[in-house]
Amino acid sequence: MRIHIPTKRRLPAVLIAGLMCFEWGCGSTPHSDQIKTFTVAASNASNPTIALDKKAETIYVAWIGTAEQTHQVYLARKSKNEEQFSAPVQVNDIAGDASAHSEAPAQVAAGPEGNVYVLWHNEIPIEGRRFPASDLRFARSIDGGKTFSPAIFVNDDHGQLPQTSHGFHSLAVGPDSAIYACWLDSRNKEIAPAVMVARSIDGGRSFEPGVVVAQKICPCCRTAVTVDASGILYVAYRNAPPDNVRNMAIARSEDRGKTFSTPGQIHNDGWVIDGCPHNGPALDTDAAGNVHVAWYTGKEEGYGVYYAISKNRGEQFTAPIHLNAGMEASPMRATIAAWSESAVLLACEATDGTGSQIYLLGPEVANASQMKKQSIASGVYPAVARQSNLIAVAWLDGDAIQAAVKRFDQITLSSF
Repeated sequence: MRIHIPTKRRLPAVLIAGLMCFEWGCGSTPHSDQIKTFTVAASNASNPTIALDKKAETIYVAWIGTAEQTHQVYLARKSKNEEQFSAPVQVNDIAGDASAHSEAPAQVAAGPEGNVYVLWHNEIPIEGRRFPASDLRFARSIDGGKTFSPAIFVNDDHGQLPQTSHGFHSLAVGPDSAIYACWLDSRNKEIAPAVMVARSIDGGRSFEPGVVVAQKICPCCRTAVTVDASGILYVAYRNAPPDNVRNMAIARSEDRGKTFSTPGQIHNDGWVIDGCPHNGPALDTDAAGNVHVAWYTGKEEGYGVYYAISKNRGEQFTAPIHLNAGMEASPMRATIAAWSESAVLLACEATDGTGSQIYLLGPEVANASQMKKQSIASGVYPAVARQSNLIAVAWLDGDAIQAAVKRFDQITLSSF
C-alpha cells in the first residue's frame, strides 16, 4: 500500500499578520509573530496528545516513552503560573504495560470536575501470530495529573481466550463527567473489526461493557470521539466496504452511549485502496452543537486533508474544503479545535520532501470557505486542544515533544 506524497517541492512561506504570540498571557495587544515553545519531553518520546482543563488553567500532555526496549505512559502538566512543564509522571503502574504506535497514541482528557484521564493500549505477544493482541488500559488522576490510580481494563473481554486486538482508540469526557472510550475491536471475527464505545459513569473507576457502533470497518485507521455541550456523543471512523472505497463515516448517540444512530457518510471521496491508509478523522463540536471534521484522502486527483461542518447533528455536511489547495504539498494529519461555525483552528502536518512542518489553519471569512495557513514549527503528529479563549498545540520534533500556547482576546479568528 502506498499513499501518494509529492516530493522535492517547496512549501510556500506563509506568515499571517494578526496572530497573537504563543505565550500564555502575552498581553491584550500583541504585535509579535514570534512563537514561544516549551519542551515537554526532551527525548525517547512518541507522538503526543493534549488536553486543557475546563477553566483553561492547566495543560496536560500525554505520550508513550521508550527506554531499553520497554514502553511507559507519561504525562506532563503546565499551569497558568508555571514557567515550564512539570517533570513527566509515569501513568502506568505496571512497568512496560504500554505500546507505542503512531496511529494509537496515549490519549488524555480532562473532566469538568478537574480529574485527568489517560487511555492507552498494551501488547500481548501471541506465538505464531504476526501481530500481538492488545488490551485497553486506563488510569485516572484526582490531583491534577500529579499521581495516577492503578490502571484498569476498558475492554470487557480482557483475559478471555483467544486474546484479540483492541486499539486505534480515542477518549472524550461529557459535560456530565461521563467518560467515553472508543476503539477498534476484533473479538468477533464475523463483524471484526468493529467500532466500540464503553462508558464510565463513576469517574473512571470502572467501565461498562462496550457497545458496537459499526462493523467491518477499516482495520487500522484511528477513531475519533467527541461530546457536545448538550451531551450528544459523536463517533467518526473510516469505512472499508467490499468495494474498498475508504470514506469517513459518523454516528451519534443521544442517550449517553447506550445506542447509536445508523452511521452516515461524511463525504464520498471515491478513494479506492486495497490496503489500510493508517489514517483517521479529526472531530470536534462547538458551543452551538455544530460538528466539525477533518480527514485525509489519498485519491490521486485531490489528495490531502479536507474539512467540513455539519449544522444538523451530523446528518449532512457542507461541501469539504481542500486544506492543501494552493500548497505544493500533501498535509497528512490534522487535529481540530472549534468554538463556533466561524471560529475553528486546525493543526496540520505537511511535508515538502525535505522535512515536515506544523501548520495552523483558520477561516479567512465567516463561512470558512477559505483557510489561511501559518507554519509554526518543524515537526510531525500535531495535537490541538481548546478551552475558553485558550488553544494549546503539541507535536513531535524528532523524538522530543514541543508545545505552544495561545490565548485569544476575541475568538473570532477574523485575522486569519
